[in-house]
Formats: sequence, structure tokens, C-alpha cells
Amino acid sequence: MRGALEQHGNQAPLGSDTLIATTMCDYIEKELKAEDINLLLFPVGLSTEHKEFYGSITFKTMAYYHMLYDIRESLAYHSFKKMVFLVCHGGNAPVANLISREVRSDFKVYPFVLNSGILDHPAVKATFSKGKYFWFSWW
Repeated sequence: MRGALEQHGNQAPLGSDTLIATTMCDYIEKELKAEDINLLLFPVGLSTEHKEFYGSITFKTMAYYHMLYDIRESLAYHSFKKMVFLVCHGGNAPVANLISREVRSDFKVYPFVLNSGILDHPAVKATFSKGKYFWFSWW
């Protein structure tokens, strides 16, 4: 599983963020295959604002923060110098941004935060159920 597992109203399936994240990771891996780059991809997700909807699975915010921090600490121990947080769910962006600043300072590494921005695409917005857009308006 990659990406958040949460509801998306009537306009998209439960696994939307996972589908987006998996597709983006597959694309990134394909584009970097010719390069001499070691790539490690794994999922994480925070969906506290959707926990009341059936099917949503999440962490508490501080558990998510500590999990990301601990993962980065482990990778630093093994000499990984760069890390990309690929954000495919808007609720994950604030924590990813915070962690990127902290691990840069604590481990002298180069973290990057990439946001999928998929929900800003006009073709995607056209699929939103009437009356459901407010869920996404803060992205």
C-alpha cells in the first residue's frame, strides 16, 4: 500500500490516494531506472480528518511525525543523504514540511517534499460530486 487509505466521497474509490501514489512512484522509478540511483519506496499516510468515514485508516499526527522521523533517522544511519517525501494526500503536507526541516538540521541530509497536486487538475475537479468539493477546497 502506498498513500493514504481514506474515503473520497462518491466521486472516487476508497484507494484513490494509494492509486495516485503508486502510479507516481512507478513513474519516478521508470524515469530514474537509467540513472545510477538507488531508490527505496515505501508508503505512509495520515488521514485524521477522514477517520469518521468507513474504510479510512490513519495514524495520530504525532505517531505519524515520529514514524517519519524514525524512518529518516534509520536511513541516515545507513548513509542515505537524500529523501523525497512524495505527498499524495493534502493532510500529509504540513507534517512532511516540518519533518524535512528537522531532519535537514538533525542529520545533515537533503530532504525534498513533492506534492502530487492531482486535485488541482481541471479534469479531476470535474469528477467531484456536487456538494462534496468543500473536502478538497483547502488543498
